[in-house]
Amino acid sequence: MKSDRSMKEISVAVMELERILNDLTAQADLAICSDDPVQQFLRNRQNGLEG
Repeated sequence: MKSDRSMKEISVAVMELERILNDLTAQADLAICSDDPVQQFLRNRQNGLEG
């Protein structure tokens, strides 16, 4: 049986992985729908690029 501390560490790691995967999914969704100029501008602004 694992200690509470290691279970908490696993939980934190799982939440971080989920956040990263959600961010990657959102970026992929935006890349597919790049013909919308407003979304393109917002994506560039979020990524620190000039619009």
